[in-house]
Amino acid sequence: VRAPLAGRVIEMGAAPGGYWNDVNAPLMTIADLSRVSVTAAVPEKDLARIFVGQSAQVVLNAYPDDPRAGTVRYIGEVLDPDTRTVKVRLILDNADGRLRPGMFVKLRFAGPSHPAPVVPASALLQDGLFTRVFVERAPGRYVAREVTVGAAMGDEVEIVSGLRPGERVVVRDGVLLHD
Repeated sequence: VRAPLAGRVIEMGAAPGGYWNDVNAPLMTIADLSRVSVTAAVPEKDLARIFVGQSAQVVLNAYPDDPRAGTVRYIGEVLDPDTRTVKVRLILDNADGRLRPGMFVKLRFAGPSHPAPVVPASALLQDGLFTRVFVERAPGRYVAREVTVGAAMGDEVEIVSGLRPGERVVVRDGVLLHD
């Protein structure tokens, strides 16, 4: 059997030496994995900061110490009404073959940087439609303050407004405090 394209066998449908009676079923699946695509669901609030040609850092869950560089090649036209996200596709080189279809990754899109406080997600308290944190006013005295959250990376969340750099916040069990 001769393949019509170069690549790696990623799925075998038949065993060597076996008989193959179903002419419509594939014997094997071949793919060129030297470059792979990553599809991400980007929240609509972040869409204005994403553009075709933009660079991104791709961190694989399987290889967190080996970040890769990717480039945005496609931004979807339709918003998913359930998740409020848009599909964004990136392309990245895979010369070493470590990236495989179906792997999970984290993305960090390149963009203009701006100083902003970052807090652990455990510091955030949802109160109806509002997000609050407890800020230390004096030693042992805390006050609840409404904040606007921005980008999240792992367990850390950017605070866009409502908190100044250097202010101390309660990072866990804040729900036990009363304003």
